Amino acid sequence: MDELEQQQSVRELCLQAGSRTYYFDVKQTKANDYYLTITERKKSSDGKMLKKQRLFLYKEHFSDFCDMLDELTTFIKKEKGEAVLR
Repeated sequence: MDELEQQQSVRELCLQAGSRTYYFDVKQTKANDYYLTITERKKSSDGKMLKKQRLFLYKEHFSDFCDMLDELTTFIKKEKGEAVLR
């Protein structure tokens, strides 16, 4: 386990989405800053873990990340309608 994985979570949220599970964790650095990890775990149909992907997002990128996410979800809503995001 690397050093980042050993950091204590400050806040955690979990989203079950079919065979995928998304974990949103706020963790604290040694300098007492927060960062966000988003982890996707995907299971196979037999229930065994297949894939784990992790994204680290640091405070200096929060604003740009949120702006782009908002822009793209707004685009999808306009193109495909609100129902696609439910």
